[in-house]
Amino acid sequence: MACISRVLVGLITAGLASLAQAGVVPAEVAADAEAGYFRRALARVEPLVATHAEDAEVQFRHAEALIGVGRPDEAIPKLEALIARNPENGAYHRMLGAAHQRKMEAVFAANPGLGAMMRMRKMLKDTLAELETAARLAPDDVEARVMLASIYLEAPGFMGGDVDKALAQAEALERLDRVAALKVRASAAAHEDDVDESAALYARADALDKTAGSLVALGVMYVGNERYDDALRTFRAATEKDPDAPAPWYQIGRVAALSGTALDEGVAGLTRYLAFEMRPDALPSAGWAHLRLGNIHAHAKRIDAARAAFRAAAVHAQREPDLVRKLEEAEDDL
Repeated sequence: MACISRVLVGLITAGLASLAQAGVVPAEVAADAEAGYFRRALARVEPLVATHAEDAEVQFRHAEALIGVGRPDEAIPKLEALIARNPENGAYHRMLGAAHQRKMEAVFAANPGLGAMMRMRKMLKDTLAELETAARLAPDDVEARVMLASIYLEAPGFMGGDVDKALAQAEALERLDRVAALKVRASAAAHEDDVDESAALYARADALDKTAGSLVALGVMYVGNERYDDALRTFRAATEKDPDAPAPWYQIGRVAALSGTALDEGVAGLTRYLAFEMRPDALPSAGWAHLRLGNIHAHAKRIDAARAAFRAAAVHAQREPDLVRKLEEAEDDL
């Protein structure tokens, strides 16, 4: 279930509101949301909410920003109201699916384990229903199909997971977005434990991808399979392809923290990550970066530096239950 969170939080930044109609909302709101800067989008659109209660675009963009900053409970009734007025709008259904997904992630983060997964069964059912409706109503909606495929791959079979359904989404994506199609196929191969086939598919995606996104996805796949040397090599390539992308720098630090290798490189990567003035909201918080720094210092037996990094992480921890747990575990291990 944690894998669902990693994959889909990143997808929510990929232009979720592309089908909304033009209106009174400043163009910067859509641009911020597409780039993943939801807090900035929220600050721009929130003043319009009370005075434009009947404006669908205002309410839609407000819901999108709320989901992006981790407030899905506030977004769900807004989106349900929009759907009641326009049930054939695929974008509204896609966004409601994203809201249910974020709510599910929050429940799991607060109460991980099998019991929580059972309680989340209805939320996952709601997520799938909305995304399936979005794909039916708007068959050219790339984000809906990618999100749907990701859930089919990551959810347990008894909760709706289905590799064949994910591959059907990849087939539909072939005519829409070749990179997205290849990445879905790569995820499916990894799900089936075919790491080499997954890596080959991600490499084909990267050859077509103008961003470092395919390389980051490949590196994350390697991390999930504990192939840390391959992961580091891939994240280094991602920083070379796009030095201004924050994600690869964080991932270099994460690999160092998990593996206990390349410790100096890990510190440098996380320092670079924290130096970015702006980072998309879906990326790990500064708290996670400080936690990883503390892990690295602990590996290097720099106990005072580790404690200082954990104290910096604790500033953010109250807002992130999963970070709270990881921080408690790390401090206990010192």
